[in-house]
Amino acid sequence: MRSRIADKLPKELLTVSQVAAKLSVHPNTVRRWAELGILSSCRIGPRGDRRFHQADIERLVRVERPGRRLTLRTLSEPISTNGDEEIADSGR
Repeated sequence: MRSRIADKLPKELLTVSQVAAKLSVHPNTVRRWAELGILSSCRIGPRGDRRFHQADIERLVRVERPGRRLTLRTLSEPISTNGDEEIADSGR
């Protein structure tokens, strides 16, 4: 049986959909914020799927106007604790 890459990743990494749900925004918004450097992400697997560090997202929710909808205008600075990085298929 073939093991899935997602099963080998740290539990604190979130998918685009998970981040979108936590922030109450569309998944494309999460992708755009990652492209603009507002959210730090890492890439996994051969497709280069994005993953986000849970701590970054939790910090964003705490820091940026709790209880209010996030928009590009409400974000004051890039949220990152780890910087952009790549995670190899080596099971990290």
